[in-house]
Amino acid sequence: HAFFREQAKKLGLPGANELQSSDRVAVGCVFFMDAEAAHRDRARALITESLQGGPVTLLGWRVVPTKVDILPKEARDCLPGIEQIILKIDGSMSEGDLERWLYRRRLELRHRLTQAGLSCFLASLSGRLVNYKGLLTSFHLAGFYDDLNDPSFESGLAIFHRRYSTNTYPNWALAQPFRFSCHNGEINTLHTNRNAVHSYSRSLDPAIPGVDLHTPKMSDSASLDEWLEHLILEKNWSLLRALRLTVPPAWEGEADVWGREAVDVFLYYRRAYGSLCAWDGPAGIIATDGTVMAGLVDRMGLRPVRWFSDQRGWLYIASESGVFGLESSTIVASGQLQPGQMIAFDTRTSERFDSFQVMNRITSEARAELGEDLEGLNRSQIIVTESFDFSTQTDEHFGKLLSSHNWSVDHLLQAHGWDFERAVFVKDMAKLKKEPLSSMGFDRVLTIFSLEHQTLFKYLQQTFAEVTNPPIDPYREGGAMSLTTYLGRSPLVYEQLKSRGQKISGVKADDLPCRQMELSGPVLSDSAVEEIRRQEVLGYKVLSAVYPLEGGATALRESLLKLRREAERAVHDGFNVLVLSDREAFMDGLVPIPSLLSLGTVHNYLGDQGLRERCSLVVQAGDIQEGHDVACLVAFGADATHPYLMLRLIRNGLTFTEADTKQEWSLTPRECLENIVAAIEDSFKKILSKMGITTIEGYRGAKLFEAVGFGPELMEFLGDFPSRIGGIGLKDLVEDSVWRLKKAEAMKQPVLGRNRDYHAFNAKVRMALRKAATAGAAILPMQTDPEPVRPSDEGGEDAYSGAISREYEEFTKLVNNRTPTVLRDLFAVAESTPISLSDVQSAKEIAANHFRGAAMSHGALTKESHQDIAAGINDLGGKTNSGEGGESRHRNDIPERAWGPFWEQVRADRLANPEQLTIDGDPRKSRLRSRIRQVASGRFGVDAEYLMNADEIQIKMAQGAKPGEGGQL
Repeated sequence: HAFFREQAKKLGLPGANELQSSDRVAVGCVFFMDAEAAHRDRARALITESLQGGPVTLLGWRVVPTKVDILPKEARDCLPGIEQIILKIDGSMSEGDLERWLYRRRLELRHRLTQAGLSCFLASLSGRLVNYKGLLTSFHLAGFYDDLNDPSFESGLAIFHRRYSTNTYPNWALAQPFRFSCHNGEINTLHTNRNAVHSYSRSLDPAIPGVDLHTPKMSDSASLDEWLEHLILEKNWSLLRALRLTVPPAWEGEADVWGREAVDVFLYYRRAYGSLCAWDGPAGIIATDGTVMAGLVDRMGLRPVRWFSDQRGWLYIASESGVFGLESSTIVASGQLQPGQMIAFDTRTSERFDSFQVMNRITSEARAELGEDLEGLNRSQIIVTESFDFSTQTDEHFGKLLSSHNWSVDHLLQAHGWDFERAVFVKDMAKLKKEPLSSMGFDRVLTIFSLEHQTLFKYLQQTFAEVTNPPIDPYREGGAMSLTTYLGRSPLVYEQLKSRGQKISGVKADDLPCRQMELSGPVLSDSAVEEIRRQEVLGYKVLSAVYPLEGGATALRESLLKLRREAERAVHDGFNVLVLSDREAFMDGLVPIPSLLSLGTVHNYLGDQGLRERCSLVVQAGDIQEGHDVACLVAFGADATHPYLMLRLIRNGLTFTEADTKQEWSLTPRECLENIVAAIEDSFKKILSKMGITTIEGYRGAKLFEAVGFGPELMEFLGDFPSRIGGIGLKDLVEDSVWRLKKAEAMKQPVLGRNRDYHAFNAKVRMALRKAATAGAAILPMQTDPEPVRPSDEGGEDAYSGAISREYEEFTKLVNNRTPTVLRDLFAVAESTPISLSDVQSAKEIAANHFRGAAMSHGALTKESHQDIAAGINDLGGKTNSGEGGESRHRNDIPERAWGPFWEQVRADRLANPEQLTIDGDPRKSRLRSRIRQVASGRFGVDAEYLMNADEIQIKMAQGAKPGEGGQL
């Protein structure tokens, strides 16, 4: 305060000379991103107008003194105008109320500046904090900002981060720190969190019309900071509480570690805030509110945070040791934060708090707000379902539906888009308690090319985390994962309605009980759905997701619009669990709306209306066939799913016959059900882990998929996620329904049809390749002659074609003329003028520079195949890849200083069989060596010798497949 009071006086700002030493000031730091002076003048005038009146007196503007010459050219080229606005604080308002007023003015300013088309960023506006940052290195910071070298510029604390944004293009506004925090890492749950904040923003009282808490086109760190800012300034949470509950530790089942009261706090706020307080991913965070400073590491401990305390009582927090250059003799305490831990320092009391002391403060704060008995509060609001079985009500529904058509269950499966392979897949899940594994990849056509009119789920490709935000291991780190789900009105919604005195269906909100049903995962059994329906306090309502087939695409669109209007009305009427059900399909000319589409339109619409947080969405659908489908539904907003038709397949239990012993064994319906749910949850965890996400709240609504084949009509209802090539629309979905229904009605026997789609590696292609590889084809000599003469039966035949066998030509015809399977099959090489072979690399150069063996481990290919591939490509001068499975020492080159019986035996073997084991007869050079070596998490015998035998080293940033699961990649 003293520094800025003095600066105001030096500049002769109006009223500055009357400032007393006891007067407080607030400072706003503004980046004018527009280069044009007129735009800056307009922005300055708008800011000045917005800050007039209220609890502050505007003294004036100050140009922040800087040394531009020290900046690199890239930073100078985009340098904004950096100015500060100095405000005198009237003494009538408390510090907290002042910060809240300034926060609201800044949100309003952001909205007004955007509406006016002015590019301006308020780096800070506060009476407690001021932000100095930029597109520069740590060495340039103090040299660039003269203020930081002024002896009168004093502060009890400071946070600093020398890192630019990595997932967005760096600019001055995105430089760190932000207004409260700086963050090292990646928020893997960012899409979920932003979507939840967007919906939450719409549910707030419209004090600032049109303002969203989340600023578009900002980084993940900026979005996290904006949410912390809201909790601290609007919800009146302490910094420690906001940090701890926004980025919670892995507290589930850890009552002995965190304490019973802490677990009750975490449980309450998970139920209340859901995805709003489920920010997950590698995170080392340092934050301050101007009084308290805190450091935190994410629940998986994927970023380092170290701390030191010296003899003066100062606390230093950094990602690495040695950052501050402290003398070791002055350090009295130090440590590294373990997964989920925090450390804090209060400048008012000069106290340091460890993770458990921080949690004690948060627990006290929560008790003061919610009452002393947090455990009792949770117990009174949670209903734990004991129902996990089939139900007679569901049986009766199926009996009525099937008898009306004279159908079997297989007819109904066919009408919902199932085939024989999908049904067998589900039965294998019931048998194995996990989804069955493929062996060598997925070679079917893209769904957009399918003959089978597949479900919408099959158009979606899962995304996965890369490099800086690595995936996690669902086996080794599965203890930190949680799929616990809550259905019903959350405490947050209850308090919002209660505080506004809103009426729902003629009943005041505070007369409506706050109840939630706790589920272990996102899959409901038949009986669980029945129990939810019976619990009147949950407010259960079924919305029918069907449409009249004869109305075509128009009827489908109208039904979607009607469905979201019904959902909106149901929320206003006080229903808290909305079930989007297609069980009325195939009665009275109705067919199901694809469950992904019905869910997407309702979820997005309710979010835009600020109603999504007020209800839970359950999808009751017949087109759910596997864990991938459940993950899609959760990612597009579902709280839970009821795959009723999948469960019909195992309603009567299953009997299996062992292939070897011919012995029969059976599973009861209950055992099948338990295994199916376990298999889906196991698959779901794997999908979460690919994005480095540990909780279902962090995944719900994230839309972490890319569509290959969705057109604009579908994207209109499904919302914002990638669909790069366009594709099908509502008319195509109607055609899918017509095709499936006709096929079901044409079934003469109750047996599902098989999938007819093309397989890229079908038996005909495999046999053709085998014949081509073993045929007596003319082998090109390894030579450098630019115009080589190659063997040919007919002198007039082109020299190049003469080297290709008839068998190989048959193979290429099968591949090149196949039905479209992947996108590249739609492309053809444009005709152009041929070039001379003298301008083309020789065969030897092409083989050496461009031929590579695929990265497959010997465990996947067998030892013999792996060695043969290496030998063959080494003969051509190319390189093979070891894969991540390591490589036997006997395949290495013999080192110059080799000694001992092992290398003596290797040398003897190579001398005895030089043609098969050596290059050019040299026993030191191995013909079996993989010249490209992979390093994956330091496993599989990665040592100095392994690396020294690599011409090229590939470091895998994330774990690939688990043993035996390579086919799922």
